[in-house]
Amino acid sequence: QAAWYLSEALWRASSEMQPDLEPEERWEAIQALLAPAHDPDVPAPEKALLLGRIFQLLLITCLARLVPGS
Repeated sequence: QAAWYLSEALWRASSEMQPDLEPEERWEAIQALLAPAHDPDVPAPEKALLLGRIFQLLLITCLARLVPGS
């Protein structure tokens, strides 16, 4: 479930930061980033770590927009 939420959040962030990127390219990049989270051979702790790091990056990106002069 977290991976699907992140897909949507990454899509929104990418759309704002790279508006000229083709939708197919955007989706391929997001799928590649989240591929380990969908891979049954990747252990659950590693999936959790990956998804947690992506959540952190999205949070930092969002917070950086709130800082004056950024």
